[in-house]
Amino acid sequence: MLLVTAGEVGLKETLKSLSNTLGGSDLVAKLAVKTPPFKYRPKYEESIAHDVDKASKKFYRSLKSDKPLPPAFWNVLWFQAFKIQSEKTKHHFPADYDFYKDKEYFFYETKVNPLKTFAVKLMIRLYLRSFEKNFDTSPS
Repeated sequence: MLLVTAGEVGLKETLKSLSNTLGGSDLVAKLAVKTPPFKYRPKYEESIAHDVDKASKKFYRSLKSDKPLPPAFWNVLWFQAFKIQSEKTKHHFPADYDFYKDKEYFFYETKVNPLKTFAVKLMIRLYLRSFEKNFDTSPS
């Protein structure tokens, strides 16, 4: 659950920015609350209470569920990028390699759509071609 508070300006932008940095985790609810140094009018206070209640229930249900959500495309991309990079640089980052070496599709056991994995690996291969033209990752 992501909660953002601000006086008045930048709530949407902050939510969007923080949502993008939560790679590898499931974002089940987002909530933005204006918190200027003034007293709330009753209608706005009710709307905040409603939004908090709705987001809290969503968050609680996600905690109670024993089924993990299928990972989003960008989270699969994040995982596969780190896994592939850890294999290529295991002599530089052995702890990363040890973490990823036995994981096949994602950080934890879950079903991952094979098309997601295929598309992600293709994107990473294209990126690595460019990367390897500029950087030598062989042992020093």
